[in-house]
Amino acid sequence: MTLILGSGISGLTAGKFLKHSFKILEKTRVSGGLSTQYRSGDFLFDYGGHYFHFKDKSNIKTYVKNFSSFKEYSRDSRISLFNKFIPFPVQFHLSYFPKKISEHILEEILNRDEKKTGDLKDFLLKNFGQTLCGYFFFPFLSKYYRRDLSEIIPLKDKGSIPVPKNSDVIAGYRGKRFKDTGYNPLFYYPEKSLKNFMDNYEKSVKDNILFSEEVKRIDVDNRKVFTEKGVFDFNNLINTLPLKQFVSMIDGWEKRFPEAADLEYISTAVVNVVLKRRRKRFHWLYIPQAEIPFYRAGYYPGGKHPVCYLEMSLKPGETPDMNTISFEANKTLVELGLIKNRDEVIYMDIKIIPVSYIIFNRSWENDVSSLIEKLRDFNVETTGRFGKWDYSSMSDDILSAKKIAEKINEK
Repeated sequence: MTLILGSGISGLTAGKFLKHSFKILEKTRVSGGLSTQYRSGDFLFDYGGHYFHFKDKSNIKTYVKNFSSFKEYSRDSRISLFNKFIPFPVQFHLSYFPKKISEHILEEILNRDEKKTGDLKDFLLKNFGQTLCGYFFFPFLSKYYRRDLSEIIPLKDKGSIPVPKNSDVIAGYRGKRFKDTGYNPLFYYPEKSLKNFMDNYEKSVKDNILFSEEVKRIDVDNRKVFTEKGVFDFNNLINTLPLKQFVSMIDGWEKRFPEAADLEYISTAVVNVVLKRRRKRFHWLYIPQAEIPFYRAGYYPGGKHPVCYLEMSLKPGETPDMNTISFEANKTLVELGLIKNRDEVIYMDIKIIPVSYIIFNRSWENDVSSLIEKLRDFNVETTGRFGKWDYSSMSDDILSAKKIAEKINEK
């Protein structure tokens, strides 16, 4: 028997490719995790922007089309600076800056030091210079990560901070628009809805899902998982829960898996807002301004009404005041020009995501690889963005879960 913890896209995928008996334990009453939608009032909302990216993954694109038709979007993401929306990535589009500032940034980038660096702060300074870091990278990423950037190792973001060639920086300074940079110039979203896709995706394994089965304790020596309702034996265990939280449920984890104590993450407050009309035409917007508590705003694709979202980073365990978030959300929507006044807001909902992004701290590489290897000694595999404690897309997660299922099939 194989036990799968969590019925998000990774857990469902693992079940779909297993060739022997399995059960999926899901703590909520629905499957999908953060890759589906939830209902609030009369509306369905996403958990922030979750889109498919199929760059170099045409096989995954073909596979997911078995469960839904998809619409392709050419990314139009922006950065809020100088009372305008500058195209992303900002380092490619210096012509949108005031002339004197763009000249200074250009000079700093052309004279950059491209030596390898030990932390994210140094990486940004050496590749983009003090001026551009001061206007965008430092304030934005500090607000996003909620910590000093010198505590974070660089180059783990899978291309979300692309470093341009000097010739591209000069071309952008002269007015060229770059639309195909970064890891996600094209993204895809189910034509009907994300929930419709996930409902179709779970069908073949739904009878194997046990809902409202929250895991409380794990005995890896005797291969048992304890929930509020019962005890489940396993030969193989596939974990898709956040790695830190998963390990903390293992008996004696402090001595056996002490690396888990150093795993760090941030939480997110997602404000979903139904609007009477759409006033802006970007897909998402990065917000570096310190006076605005949200780091990103965006519009979801499709839908009867335009729906936007605002995302705010929280420290783990932080309990924000919902009235304050609601007030700041309305204020931010006006400041960004997404609404003219609060009468344009039809409905608002706030969702807290306890584990939303992992932190690539200095011990990340050794800690995560050590944990994964130790867990394999007990026939435990861990997958998915949070299970692997890494940066990954939904396409990456499908591939990873499939490989783990095939590995177990060969035993």
